[in-house]
Amino acid sequence: MIRILQIYTGVRDSFDAPLYDAQWEAILKEAVRQSLPGVFYEVIKDLPLTIRPPLRIRVKSALLAETIARRNELLDRHCAEIVEEIHKMGLECCVLKGQGMAALYPNSKTRTCGDIDLWVKGDVKDTLAALRSRWKTGEVFYHHTDIHPFGDGTEVEVHFRPSWMNSPFTNKKLQKYFDNQADRQFHNAVGGLDYPVPESAFNCVFCVVHIYRHLLSEGVGMRQIIDYYYVLRYSTAENRAAAAGVLTDLKMKRFTGALMYVLREWFLLDKSMMIMQPNGKYGRFLMEEIRLSGNFGHYDSRHSIKSSDPLLKRAAKKLSRLTHFISIAPSEVLWAPYFKTWQHIWRLSVR
Repeated sequence: MIRILQIYTGVRDSFDAPLYDAQWEAILKEAVRQSLPGVFYEVIKDLPLTIRPPLRIRVKSALLAETIARRNELLDRHCAEIVEEIHKMGLECCVLKGQGMAALYPNSKTRTCGDIDLWVKGDVKDTLAALRSRWKTGEVFYHHTDIHPFGDGTEVEVHFRPSWMNSPFTNKKLQKYFDNQADRQFHNAVGGLDYPVPESAFNCVFCVVHIYRHLLSEGVGMRQIIDYYYVLRYSTAENRAAAAGVLTDLKMKRFTGALMYVLREWFLLDKSMMIMQPNGKYGRFLMEEIRLSGNFGHYDSRHSIKSSDPLLKRAAKKLSRLTHFISIAPSEVLWAPYFKTWQHIWRLSVR
């Protein structure tokens, strides 16, 4: 699968030799686990006939890729529609991750998409009141709630804050950074998109925090890593230097160094494009987590948590899982019980 990613991103030309059918089956299976079948098909369809996979693999991946392409087209329309609706309500917003990330890919229709993440500017209670005047909202968390404004069931996560930190000290710094950056993101136009998305400088920080959060809470897959590869590809030296300062201040130096190591090993990312010095110790740890977890940890059998489990049992399992990451994220692990308790109390005030 790594060679597929390298060919897709242009750092490798092709495979050195033909693969066996079983090897192609295994690669496609991993592409599905990592939510990258569109990327897989984009690579194999242009391979020379002598090394192209068998017909059944090509047909199966073509069908998956077509489904992904249609979903991207639908979400592009829905992003424009929901942004227009939010603007009519007098609120400012931008689309986080998702379709903004897809626009960085060589073919935007190959990126597997999920729901829509919308960052809406304003006080939490005021934002909730505005949303509830139009739609039913889901559970309210510190950083987001969800709505279903479309008849096809597409979910929109409305973010009051793009992300968070468990530590109250680093969280205060992170929220200050978001506040200082907000206006620029809500008015950032990108060619080909009918809605605002964050600037490259912002994504250099935010996407690392996003990957960090997924690693600690669910699991992280290759799709998030390739997203960040393209963020860096379209960033400037000034963007990267500023991001390094912010991420160091957020006590994320170990994790960011690990991410740089993965990008170097898997994507052959040049040192000049990196935010920090690669960290092999934590980088190898992160690579193993990505391989075991798959997209959003859906394939990780080590930390099974059932929705039917009692609340306290689920909380205990989540905290137990979190301790696995104490070496790479000590502050976040140690502050997790505090944040979860505080968030529970905070949620009572915004119901």
